[in-house]
Amino acid sequence: MRRADMVMTWVFVIVIAVVMIPVGASKLTGKSATRWRERFMEWGYPSKTVIMVGAAELACGIGLLVSRTRLAAAIGVIVLMTGALSTHLLNGEVRRIIPPLVLGVAAVAIVVLARRRSLSTNLSG
Repeated sequence: MRRADMVMTWVFVIVIAVVMIPVGASKLTGKSATRWRERFMEWGYPSKTVIMVGAAELACGIGLLVSRTRLAAAIGVIVLMTGALSTHLLNGEVRRIIPPLVLGVAAVAIVVLARRRSLSTNLSG
């Protein structure tokens, strides 16, 4: 069971990191950052919010790849995706809820798998 948990964890980690790292970076640099800033302002957030969100997405995406920071990064993804879901729902953008919903559920799975691994280690040790 432990091997299957590890494989599932890595699948979720890779899926989230492949999305979060480039999306977070796009909020920080280039032409895409300007468009993100405009969208954040349309949603009612201050223009600098995009920098904080982009940095957090980038940090979480990278943090998932490091076993020591994985749990904290997964929790960070859950928080970020809850914010994204809320933003899209409050702004009537129902079609846009799928990506944050999928990423949020994948992050919850990482937390559950880590908890299960921790419990099995404590019971056997």
